[in-house]
Amino acid sequence: MVITQAYLILFIVFIFTSVTSCDSSNTSTENTLISYEMVNFSRKGGKCLGDSSDITVENEHCATIEINYPEIEVTPVADMRDKLNKRIQDNILSSLAEEVDSQDIEQMAYQFIQEFKKETEDLKTNWSFKKDITVLLNTPQIISFQIEDALYTGGAHSDYSVNFINIDLDIMKDVKLDDLLLPSYEAELNLAGEKIFRKSYGLSPEQDLNKAGFSFENNTFVLNDNFGITEKGLLFYFNIYEIAPYAMGTIDILIPYNQIQNLIDSTGPLVQFITHDKFK
Repeated sequence: MVITQAYLILFIVFIFTSVTSCDSSNTSTENTLISYEMVNFSRKGGKCLGDSSDITVENEHCATIEINYPEIEVTPVADMRDKLNKRIQDNILSSLAEEVDSQDIEQMAYQFIQEFKKETEDLKTNWSFKKDITVLLNTPQIISFQIEDALYTGGAHSDYSVNFINIDLDIMKDVKLDDLLLPSYEAELNLAGEKIFRKSYGLSPEQDLNKAGFSFENNTFVLNDNFGITEKGLLFYFNIYEIAPYAMGTIDILIPYNQIQNLIDSTGPLVQFITHDKFK
């Protein structure tokens, strides 16, 4: 009877210890990730559709601004939240630096609309600005943001671009390719990118890039440094006019980690992705 009770006590202690250990692990993992809420900001001015029944597509004279961005709420370190939010806000405020000089988003929207009214008083045109900032990657070591901007202030077409911010959370500095890959990675990384690029556009390995409508210096494919970090691979973007005419739009190239495993620093943050089953 005493032996049975002893086994029972040991069993209960084992179960309690296991559950406690499991809960602590989950809590620790969750606390190392950044949490955020998406914010939608929108303003309009002038004569916009929906303001009144007498405003139609024909007589609309409207400026609109819409910004969607993450507001960081919880971070592992207290001052990290403020630094990340400031980085996001600074990026937003720099979006219309050529049109307005503002201290906050509300002021930026107001000045954009006022500039529209002044510049287009005698013109039949609309202005618009839209910005989307999304989180591409959120890990304990790195957070990656994708930033899409679309601006129209008259003319044949709008300006559109995609850019990235990659931040090392340990030191709160921008992440560069040199921080992720082994020395002398450039040639092999470009080769991997070129194979994906040519396949996407149906180009043979020998086909002339310039004659195919692209404009690479010396007719040689080279990746730029405009990249985002995802769980599946490095995402590169060439923006409008960078290597091709406007009609071709932006050009994106996702290089899977399993195609550049030998370039990835085994002590760096990317190694976690190439050891996962789905990347083998």
